[in-house]
Formats: sequence, C-alpha cells, structure tokens
Amino acid sequence: MTMAGRQFNTANYRYGYQGAEKTDEISGTGNHYTTEFREADVRIGRWWSLDPITKSDISNYVMMSNSPIIMMDPKGDDDYYNEKGKYLYTDTKTSTDIKIITQENWNMINNNYSSAIADKNSSNLGLLKSLDQNSKTLTIKNSSGEFKNLWTKSQDGNERTGYIVLDVTKAEVSFKILDVKTSAISAPDPYKAGDAFEENSNQTVIANVHTHPEEAKYLDKFTDKQIFDAQYSDPGADGNTAKERGARYTIGVNNVDYHSPQGKSASKNNLTTRNKIETGKFNLPKHALEQYGGKKK
Repeated sequence: MTMAGRQFNTANYRYGYQGAEKTDEISGTGNHYTTEFREADVRIGRWWSLDPITKSDISNYVMMSNSPIIMMDPKGDDDYYNEKGKYLYTDTKTSTDIKIITQENWNMINNNYSSAIADKNSSNLGLLKSLDQNSKTLTIKNSSGEFKNLWTKSQDGNERTGYIVLDVTKAEVSFKILDVKTSAISAPDPYKAGDAFEENSNQTVIANVHTHPEEAKYLDKFTDKQIFDAQYSDPGADGNTAKERGARYTIGVNNVDYHSPQGKSASKNNLTTRNKIETGKFNLPKHALEQYGGKKK
C-alpha cells in the first residue's frame, strides 16, 4: 500500500512491491499486484487464492508469513536441490525457500508425479505434500563476516582462499576459510567443485573464493575490464582454471568477479562489490549454489 507523499507513479512503469506487476484498476493505485502464480492485496497482506499446502499455525491466504518487510515472495515458489547441490525442481507454493531432498526421494516423487512435475505451473496437492514431507529447508548463510575476514587477512599482500560448501548434515551453505600458507601471486587450491571438503562426505565443495590484493598495483595502469580479460589470456589464470576445477570468485580491491566453468561468455566481470558481500547485501553462497546446481534463470 502506498504512503501519502512517498510514492512515485507513472503510466510507463507497471511494477511496484517486490517487483510484482501493479493492477491498479482493481483496488486503486499501489493496492493490488499480480505475481506469476497468484493475485495479492497488499493493503491487508493476503493472497486471493489458497496455498495448496495447509499449515496448522497460519492461514492459507497469508502473504510472506505476515512479515512483508523482511520476507520476499516475488513469484511464490520453492527451489529443490539434491544432497550434492544439483538443482532439481521449483514448485508453486507461496513460500520462497531453498530446500534439500535426497536424490533417492526425488526419484520416488518424480516417478509418482511425473505428469505434475512436467507441468511447471502445477499445484498438485499430492506432489506438494510429498515434497514438503521429504525435504528440509536449506539455510544459505551470507557469510559476510567470513568474507570480510578473508580480505583483512590478505592485507599482508598475500592471496587468501576459501570455499563455498554445502553441508548436508547441517542443511546449510556457507563460506569456509582455508587456513594455509599463501603467496602474493597464488592461493592454494586443494579442492575442486564436487570434492568432499576436508574429506567429509557430507560436505560438498561448490566454488572457490580467493582474494586478489595485488590488484591494487595495477588499477592505475589497466582498466578493470583489462584485468578481468587477463584471466582468460593466461592459461594458468582463474578464467581458464575454472573450466577444469569449477567456479571461482575473485575478490579485488573494489569488486568481485565470477569465473564460470562454462567459459568467459558465462562469467561476469564485477558480479557485485566487495562491500556488498562484506555487509550481507549480496549473498554470494546463494549465487554459487544456483550456478553450481544448474538452476536456469
């Protein structure tokens, strides 16, 4: 719902709350929105249709668990990954959780509800209940403190490294710093994507993250784009290494670059800023999971 004196409206821009499309002709300016799967009345914080999953402690019409400021639900769906971090499915529920389910249980559900799964907009109650009963919510830690610590450690001029890891036992994805000796031009890289972290079969490495403190020496001589491109001209640099060892995120003086296993065209110069990952405004572990898991944007 809009606030007097604190709104901007133009006929040329159709979107508002959480990026959803405004439907002003139903309830007036800024009061009603159309999402991908349902209609919403933001004046009362309620959906116009029932959530197919019944929960004993909350109404089926409730939006964002009655917390519209801190929760987001731009589409109304959950993502599912298997225990190795591979993307499986997105449902049509009103929550936007990221969940983990064993490949064995997914195969069973897929066999029982293959038609409903093939229908991307299906609200098959049996399917949604089976997914709910056989999965658990995955916590994606932004690891802001760890990223800040990593950069602080590298201020001695040496690169520091760590890994984004999926921990099945804890049902979480987080960043873990590797506490080993480093050098100014390279950081140790004992794990590649898919490896068991520290020989623990319940922890899967998703991506490498390391710092480039030496970048400060070159910023007055080369552009940021030239520095990024150099990662693909040198056979031993991060851009080419990513093709063999999995995704790599490099933290520089100002920005974070992403090097994809699929090559330069799938990579991103200045994916985000160092400040945003250190303050939790950009969740790097979530980005890593989606890229590693193969979720299509």
